[in-house]
Formats: sequence, structure tokens, C-alpha cells
Amino acid sequence: MNNPDECQTQVLKTAQVMLTKGFGGAERYFVDLSLSLAQAGHNVLVICHKDFVGYEHFAGQSNIQVYGISVMGQWDPVAAWRMASIIKAFQPDVVQAHLARGAFIGGKALRRLNVPLIVKTHNYVNLKYYTSVDHFITTTQDQRKYLIEQGIDDSHISVIANFSCLEPVKQASKQISE
Repeated sequence: MNNPDECQTQVLKTAQVMLTKGFGGAERYFVDLSLSLAQAGHNVLVICHKDFVGYEHFAGQSNIQVYGISVMGQWDPVAAWRMASIIKAFQPDVVQAHLARGAFIGGKALRRLNVPLIVKTHNYVNLKYYTSVDHFITTTQDQRKYLIEQGIDDSHISVIANFSCLEPVKQASKQISE
């Protein structure tokens, strides 16, 4: 491509998977990433736990489809089957899962769909839940080093620090008594 006017932004179809109920740092990253991708004009499929407390962040957002699924645990074959059917209908270019449950169930769901699975690890992980991953994204160089020491090829690892567009919580929702 020699002419800069010929350059067009390709619209990405991505599925983002987070199968937790709560809302901590990994969930904040998941929401921020999903919203940022949609605001950039990409088509985003959000698959999260049916009881995910962060649903309200996706309300009214264009370019985002949200599906809540029931997840009984890491080994839930129904969740993997349901996720596979949702992903197959959406036909994403890539799936990005967050945390162990998303990586494990997402990997099972993608086995026959020929869609690459990227995982944001968010911490030091037990690789037994990450057997079907095509590429890892770590938060720090030390996490990258850990994955290499565990036998993951460096070419399958990228380091991207966390970011957040959401306002920080000013006060914890529950008081802890001494």
C-alpha cells in the first residue's frame, strides 16, 4: 500500500469472555477493553457470567452484544457448549478470555471452531487451565518470564499493562469490623 488514502481501518469482530460474578481489577480491565474496542468501531461480543455485577457498564453501548451464561464451575460442559454456540453464531476473528475459568471453558468451546484464543492472565497462573491458548497477554515482564519458565514460547506472549477508564470506587461497599 503506497497511498495513505488507501489505508482503511479494519473492523474487528472480537468476543470477550469473563466468567466471574464479582468486580475486581481483572473485571475492570475486561469492561474497559470491551468498551474501548466498541467505541473504536469494532464489533464486540461480551460473554460473561449471568450474575456478573458489571452488566450496567454495557447498557446502551453500540457495537456490543452481551450474553450472560450460567457457569457451574471449571468443568461445566453445558457452559462450554452454550459458549460455543454463541461464538459460532457471532463468528469472531478472535476470542479473548480473562482469568482461569474463562480460559478453560473458552478453550473447550473453541476446539472445533477454528478461532484463535488469546488470554489475559492478570496474574501468575496455573497452566493446567490454559491448555488451549494460542497467545498469552501478561500485565508485567515478570509474568512473561514466569510463563517462559513454565515452557510457553516467548513468541506466544505479549506484555500489555493494565489501564482503566472507570472512576475508582471512593469507599468500599462493606465495612469490615475488627
